[in-house]
Amino acid sequence: MKIKVLLLAGIYLNMNVAFAQTSVSRLVLIEQFTNSGCSICASHDHWISDFTDNNPSAAVEISYHTSFPYYDSMYFENPAESNARTALYGVPGVPWSVIDGNFYSNATSSLNSAITSTVTARQSNAPAYSISTSGTSLLANNLSGQFIFESIDAANISKNLVAHVVIVEKNVLKNSYAASPGTNTQTVYKNVMRKMIPNVSGTVLLNKNLNGKDTVVLNWNLLHIKNPNEVAVVCFVQDSSSKEILQAATFDVVSTDISKLQFNGQLFSVFPNPSSGVVYISVNSAVEKETQLEFITFDGRIIKTEHLILSDKPKLVSIYGMSPGVYLLRLKDSAGNCSVKKILIDQ
Repeated sequence: MKIKVLLLAGIYLNMNVAFAQTSVSRLVLIEQFTNSGCSICASHDHWISDFTDNNPSAAVEISYHTSFPYYDSMYFENPAESNARTALYGVPGVPWSVIDGNFYSNATSSLNSAITSTVTARQSNAPAYSISTSGTSLLANNLSGQFIFESIDAANISKNLVAHVVIVEKNVLKNSYAASPGTNTQTVYKNVMRKMIPNVSGTVLLNKNLNGKDTVVLNWNLLHIKNPNEVAVVCFVQDSSSKEILQAATFDVVSTDISKLQFNGQLFSVFPNPSSGVVYISVNSAVEKETQLEFITFDGRIIKTEHLILSDKPKLVSIYGMSPGVYLLRLKDSAGNCSVKKILIDQ
């Protein structure tokens, strides 16, 4: 599950909303161990990130950069936590993939052709936890939030469970480093682990009875992040005795300053504003752009979504039936670029 956060004109608005899951599906965690100097990693790592990118409701990836076999700048930016996860699973070499802690652990080359069937098999096991957020925001350089871990299996009471909150950078460009971070052919490194909150030990879960809830608070100043727009939070619950991961969740953070918004390099317009009944939307380009349009309340609820082809010719969008009030109108293109404007809907 992915939940977006918007930062607006110096006043940063929380767009994350906790929700009760009536039917909780399993999100599988793939922990990928890699090294930017490893040539075979360049050949195999993309199989994991391609799968999680294309199947976001099935699996999520955390990529740990190791000290071996060669120098890796991303490893040296957070060696202690990478070393600890590497030691936990006894990773003998890279690339190495671990699925849900103890469901699968082997060389990535052995997983690539079987990743779909392996993840599907794991998903058939009902999750024992639900993970949500009551608020996440990025103000200047500070990332903060709260994550709620709810037990949905009475058997949890007898287990040694730990909640992990992990900051990842989804796309790290090789050219974002003054010197090469590694010698292999990769130009983009995916889902790089940047920080575990509060540390690699995580937070011991205490309220493990059925429907019991524990809250983990996140308050971290960005460090070694190359692009704040690529920051995401991955949460998971792990049994410290068996290493099994009971459930995972992922939350995206999208940082946008409304005073500098552009849509894929082009400004966009919405009129009339205030409005009732209909609005017209256009971008400052004759080139047609495939977009997703969302109307979002200030408490983070997406109440209307449409897919449009936009250009400099205004496109009519009906807003009949929407309650009067102030909304955020968000446009997102196929490359994931976002733009936001405030819109007032009258009676």
